[in-house]
Amino acid sequence: MLSTLVEDMLSTLVEDMLSTLVEDMLSTLASRASNYVPDCTRTSQGSTAALQSVTPGELLDLANGTHNGPSEEDFRLDLPSEGVWSSWNQAATDVFAAYILKQEGYKKDARISTRTLKNSYDKPPKTPHFKRKSTHSKDTGDRRNQRVRRTFERRMNVIDIFYDRYGHDMAGINDAKKYLTRDIMSGEESCDEGVLTTNLPWRSRELGDFLHHCSNLHLAVKYNKYSQYTNGAFPLRRIPSDKLDRREEAPHGLPTNFYDQAWLNDPRQPTRRVSLRTRPSVDLTLPAEVLSLAERFENVHTRTDIPKPAGAV
Repeated sequence: MLSTLVEDMLSTLVEDMLSTLVEDMLSTLASRASNYVPDCTRTSQGSTAALQSVTPGELLDLANGTHNGPSEEDFRLDLPSEGVWSSWNQAATDVFAAYILKQEGYKKDARISTRTLKNSYDKPPKTPHFKRKSTHSKDTGDRRNQRVRRTFERRMNVIDIFYDRYGHDMAGINDAKKYLTRDIMSGEESCDEGVLTTNLPWRSRELGDFLHHCSNLHLAVKYNKYSQYTNGAFPLRRIPSDKLDRREEAPHGLPTNFYDQAWLNDPRQPTRRVSLRTRPSVDLTLPAEVLSLAERFENVHTRTDIPKPAGAV
């Protein structure tokens, strides 16, 4: 399964005298990898037409230290990262280089070193607009879960506050609270500008927008009559990303409008709606005055940011 990757590398790094050595290595690794790509098809040149990637759950386990990463027996790559120098792909390169070092004949030609092999795969990564912090930072799974929990609690508190203020106009949303659990929240990863939120393919735009408005309303509650934010932790900026959430299954038993309709009615998954046991849709419409207040704080990310004036939205 490494044939395409290695052929590209060999084209620029390996002299003809090493071709036999690498060919033997590929044959061994390909045979071991075949157990992990049962439906793989091959071209006439022997290259793999379909590769199986490491799963999001395994990436999370590696980050949390509960997975050993790739090995010679289970050699797969983090394909969704599309060339980004991820922790998994870096570990895979170490396995690859270690394999070369063990082969008979390697020491007879030292022109290819571990560093050379690693650098050959270390192509310039795609630079995201927001740089993620190192996986070796203190941003552990527990800390990420704590941030999500605080965000969830702030949003639920906001619903209570505005229900007390607006009563009947917020009655539908107050009734919907029983479906608003942490399972509907995006995951988070630290970045230099705040936190990157993961993408939940199953979640509807309507639900996502509603939760975003609740976060803005929390800022509105913290903004006092003296045009200052009250003391206490200020929420980190939440930046949407295209990275899929590691949770692979959607929650069951939610109102129909909580689910993305294209996802819910995917013809390739004809039993999805039934298996999820969807419930009737609920009203997530905020009163016009409350919605206007939320929109005023749309661009507030730090304590120094000033909300838009009333009437400007």
